[in-house]
Amino acid sequence: MTRMMTLTARQMQEHADIWGYGLEQHDVTGSNLRLGDGDGRVSTLFAGVAPLMANVATLTLTARQARELKARLIALFGEYQAPETGGESYSVAVLLVTGDVA
Repeated sequence: MTRMMTLTARQMQEHADIWGYGLEQHDVTGSNLRLGDGDGRVSTLFAGVAPLMANVATLTLTARQARELKARLIALFGEYQAPETGGESYSVAVLLVTGDVA
């Protein structure tokens, strides 16, 4: 996990020099702590075209849906196992656990 966070931080610093957290008011969940750079939220980095994604969320799933999601993720990882000529290494971590973290 430490290595993943180091790689993420390095790519974020390439995007902007200054980062911080801000409290965002939300009607349903109350308030959320959001990561941002000097221009505000970093949705352009994490949700944009850059090959960087950092997301922690809670999904409400039945046991059947959770098993299906796991199977689909395993299949998706399998599609990209063979090294691509001229490609770069990308680290990917996915955790699926019962419980609410958001």
